[in-house]
Amino acid sequence: MNSNNTANVLLPFWGLGGGVLKLIDHAEHLLESFDNLRLWGPPIPSDDDLVFTVPAVQRVLDNARVRVDPIERFDPEPTDWVLFTEPGHHRLADRPRSPAAASRLIQLVQGVVHADPTWNGGLHRRVLTRPASRIWISPAVEAACAPIANQRCPATMILQGHDVDFFAGARDRAGSTRMRVGHAPWKSDLGDRVAERLRDDTRVEFVAAGSPIGWPALRDFYQSIDVFLATPLAAEGFHLPGLEALAAGCALVAPEVGGNSCYLRHESNALVVGHESVDDAVAAVERLAANPDLRRRLASTGKADVAAHRLERERVESAAFIASIRAMSSPD
Repeated sequence: MNSNNTANVLLPFWGLGGGVLKLIDHAEHLLESFDNLRLWGPPIPSDDDLVFTVPAVQRVLDNARVRVDPIERFDPEPTDWVLFTEPGHHRLADRPRSPAAASRLIQLVQGVVHADPTWNGGLHRRVLTRPASRIWISPAVEAACAPIANQRCPATMILQGHDVDFFAGARDRAGSTRMRVGHAPWKSDLGDRVAERLRDDTRVEFVAAGSPIGWPALRDFYQSIDVFLATPLAAEGFHLPGLEALAAGCALVAPEVGGNSCYLRHESNALVVGHESVDDAVAAVERLAANPDLRRRLASTGKADVAAHRLERERVESAAFIASIRAMSSPD
């Protein structure tokens, strides 16, 4: 294997969460810079698994330049290019490396929790102190983690991209007499609590996204609602559902936490509310129900704003980062 022309990507599991899909995106980006790509992970799931509803997963696995191998067989040379996101995978690739070769070990850092010394027994924070190049997915992640990270190797912030065009499409809400408010109960029951408070308001109805849910069904969900009530955790590296809802043309109600500050603009593309605040969310929903023009304006602006998060821009920046690493270090 020519280590300078093959990129290795360590995959923690096949699934729709845990940062796996963003790792798949970056794996596909690497095909711009390398002749071949090897994915190291668990066995590929059955064809009916929901992960195969994601176009990027299908594209990567169908690419003739991509090979999938069992992660337990991963045995890299000290000069190999390796991309990983799961901190526990660092030990698989952290062989004795020269300073030049250390830069070819790249960590995709997707959460502000990496800086938390209590998270996962401090493993995430300890891995940040090891030599490796790093990609921060948002300014919030960079601000939290860069001061802790080892400075021997380059690092860059590549703002999270997403397949926003997938979630765009025709919306047909003609004839609707009530404002439909969607929420995802995967991380919080805030939507249920807001719905209970507004159960007697005949202007609105609440609908929850299913779980588990594939991408086509998720797109249909966004396109069937007028307002999306986002319920991220307090410490998010980047909250994709809010961005997906904007891409689908929804008005957005969301707290500003972690990485979603990248795309939230209060009164421009969203109504920003307090985290887990029922009172704030109720007030925002009532305001949108009383003001359809505001709802349409937020949705229109938000749909335009998501263009900054298209995968094409992320791919270009990823290739530039790989080129900069190559320029600063010749192969060992």
